[in-house]
Amino acid sequence: MYAAAIAAGVTATFGAPIGGVLYSIEVSATYYMVSNLWKAFFCTTCGILLFRFLAVFEAIELFDMTKFDSVPVDYEIFFFALLGLICGLVGALFIHVLTKIIFLKVRLKLPFISDRWKWSLSVALIVGLISFPVQFMQLPDKKVINAMFNNNDLGDQRSKPVF
Repeated sequence: MYAAAIAAGVTATFGAPIGGVLYSIEVSATYYMVSNLWKAFFCTTCGILLFRFLAVFEAIELFDMTKFDSVPVDYEIFFFALLGLICGLVGALFIHVLTKIIFLKVRLKLPFISDRWKWSLSVALIVGLISFPVQFMQLPDKKVINAMFNNNDLGDQRSKPVF
């Protein structure tokens, strides 16, 4: 019942029944019973149908519907998809390499990888050598976040130094 109540609350607040069910699973994941899944979904479906029914008869006022401008489909979407693909492949490569390193550490008992201090110092050295030449990675966190959420175009960012 707790999971259904969480799902109904999220649905009543945001109007998203499936999001409510997923949120109830996430919040109560340590003791979530799979048999409560259909109960939570049924509760959210009844809740959203009740809200829609009451909105038709103007007994309750739901959120105002937002009207978005049409999004033009141009070359940028292709580059975002390409960036997503590249990041996914780099992530998969990272997991693969990390799995092999853990295999070397556990199974083969290599002395360099098994020693915690040598391993930590070598990782710190590699990260330092990679990040030092890149000027953007030397900035403090606050300046990086301000640069990312700045309202100017990237051309304006290049003309004005961020740091």
